[in-house]
Amino acid sequence: PEQITEILRLPHLKITPVSSVDFQIKADLSVRCYSPDNREHETLPAVIFLSATGYIINHMASCNEYCSLLANKLGMKVIYISHRLA
Repeated sequence: PEQITEILRLPHLKITPVSSVDFQIKADLSVRCYSPDNREHETLPAVIFLSATGYIINHMASCNEYCSLLANKLGMKVIYISHRLA
């Protein structure tokens, strides 16, 4: 997973940190909710992010920077769903 996470990094973009909260729904299903910087307690629209990386590596960190970027650029919460390996 660490090698693929490195490949997916966005080195040319400045990623502003966001807050995130993890939820374990079932043994093979986790959710991470990203909130734009300093807006974690606000009610905001949300987008659900489903990544095909779950079929390969099932590692939330593989899309961490991308989801953070989306949350800040869109001003929305990003809900990342991590599912079991196929």
